[in-house]
Amino acid sequence: MKLHYLSSYKNRLSISIEKLLIVGIQGGVFLIFILPLWVIPEVAIFPVRIFNSFLFRIVVETIALLYLILVLYNRAYLPRFSFLSLGVFLFIGALGISTLLGLSPYRSFWGDMLRMQGYVFFLHILIFHVVLIGIFRTRQQWISLFRLMLAAGGILAAGVVMISLTMPDAQRITPLAENSSFYGSYLVIIIFLNLFWILQERQKEFRVVWFFTLFLNLIVLILNETRGAWLAVFVGFLTLALLWLFVLSKNQLRKRVILGASIMGLLVFFFLGLAVVRTYFPDNSSVQRYYSLWHKPSENIQERFLIWKTVFSAVKRSPFFGYGPESFQYVYEKNYQHAISVQYPTSPISFYHAHNQFIDILVISGFVGLFSYISMFGIAIFLLARRSYQTINPFARMCLISLLVAHVIEGMFLFTTLNALLLLYAVLSFISVASSYPTQNLHVVRNWSPIKSLITLAAIIGIAISLYTFHWQPIKAQFYLRQASIYLGRAEIEKGISVLERSINTPSFMTFDMTHFGLYYLYSAEPRAQDSVIRK
Repeated sequence: MKLHYLSSYKNRLSISIEKLLIVGIQGGVFLIFILPLWVIPEVAIFPVRIFNSFLFRIVVETIALLYLILVLYNRAYLPRFSFLSLGVFLFIGALGISTLLGLSPYRSFWGDMLRMQGYVFFLHILIFHVVLIGIFRTRQQWISLFRLMLAAGGILAAGVVMISLTMPDAQRITPLAENSSFYGSYLVIIIFLNLFWILQERQKEFRVVWFFTLFLNLIVLILNETRGAWLAVFVGFLTLALLWLFVLSKNQLRKRVILGASIMGLLVFFFLGLAVVRTYFPDNSSVQRYYSLWHKPSENIQERFLIWKTVFSAVKRSPFFGYGPESFQYVYEKNYQHAISVQYPTSPISFYHAHNQFIDILVISGFVGLFSYISMFGIAIFLLARRSYQTINPFARMCLISLLVAHVIEGMFLFTTLNALLLLYAVLSFISVASSYPTQNLHVVRNWSPIKSLITLAAIIGIAISLYTFHWQPIKAQFYLRQASIYLGRAEIEKGISVLERSINTPSFMTFDMTHFGLYYLYSAEPRAQDSVIRK
């Protein structure tokens, strides 16, 4: 009787620990998807971009540790990889080879302070994907995750609408305190994700909420004034309409009527609508940007076309694996900046990216990386087109295909940043597991051993060292750099130099960037500073 009681107690304790680990992992994932809502204090030069990236890495490493312990304890939680997961692995692997063979493996691995998208960032994306497909296996788990993503997107959109109402003269409003194009790429995904989940949501109350957030996001898309996002959403909806007409609809007469009406509607939209808005709203910034999209490309767009046209000569010199992540600026400045400055002498623009996701990937990872990147979308669309997704509304599957198409179109004019990438890889993870999640049963294989204890201890020590060395130290250096910029802006040169020294002397993979920005602030504050002071 006593042995039975002890065995039962041990089993209950084991199940409780397992549940606690799962709750911790899921909580970390939920925390990641509300990153856009975090209010970041201005304690760094680029507070939102840098701190969101660090917070993402910190949370990913923490949930990776919890997931490792969970898998060591119960192998049933090992991820079930699909062809789509294989595509993700191939893309990240190609970036890894490009990092090793590129111009600067160190810089390609860690990235720069402006974008924070070195290879280490993509390694965290890969870990994030593995955790998602390993933990989120049931419909109910994905329901909670999608609701959280849409709620975060709706709150952001509501904030933009409130700002536009209180500041009617504001242009290109974004809640991310960043370039509005970054928010535009986020909107492209969240709009189609919203439409997808409206069709999947079973509770009427929530469905009403998602209709409202979809409406808000469409309004904010207009206020955002990102032309690449406008075009992407338009092509996405056009794709959805064509899929519905030629794949789902069986009524031939209805197809012809709807297709003809759609063509007429597009003609009216492009020509009559353009004439009306130009007549009655000539000074509206959104109207002007819409007009320039079809009438006359801006100088900025023409510059991008020139770079896209000439960048292939650099690709020819390293066609297979490219120059490594975060190398585009070097390729641009070495080969094309002079040509741009000659043709557009008044342009202040410096290109850190190609503003075209595919050309960017071609430069940094060659044709191998580009092929693996495109294969992810091809595999995802192929999986969605299969009839094995019986639990997903067919029209909802078409919404996900349209989401991927819209993201591809958006990628031709913009580059994707953290918040949009999180949504994208969440969608890819969902597609990877959705065809089988109703039938997945966990086969409990709970066991522990001394060697697993040693592995866990080593992982805890490794994560602790990583958190201190690769996260806390750079954050501290960023804080000092921000303080130095404030002092130098007030012309308090001695204080500024003292704090700047602390920033540069703080051990960090960002030391080069700290030095670069520190000298910029110093020269700006004291152009006639002595060389000895600068060297110091």
